[in-house]
Amino acid sequence: MDARIYYQNIRARREELAARFPRGCCVAVSLPSLSTHATPGAACEVSTQIMARLITEGSHRLATDAETAAFHIEMDAERARRAPNSISRLRLLYDETMNERMA
Repeated sequence: MDARIYYQNIRARREELAARFPRGCCVAVSLPSLSTHATPGAACEVSTQIMARLITEGSHRLATDAETAAFHIEMDAERARRAPNSISRLRLLYDETMNERMA
C-alpha cells in the first residue's frame, strides 16, 4: 500500500471514530493473525487515534456495544478486587451497581 493512501485511510477512520467516540477512547478486539501470533478476541481500551491505525492495518476491529459493556464490567470488577482496603472496594462496587441501575 502506498504510504500516502495508508495515512489518508488512517485520517479518515480517525475522523469517523472521533465523531462516534467524543471521549477519545474505544474498545479494540484483536483479530486472528498468523504473522503476529495475536490472540483473537482479546480486548483492550485504546485511543481513537490508535484504533484508526489498528483498523487500517487489519489487526483489530471495533468492539460491539455488548463487548464494550462486558469489558468495562470486567475492568470494574478487577479494580474492586485489587482495591487496597474494603472501603475502597465497597465504594467501587456501589458505583458499579448505581451505574447499572441508571443504564
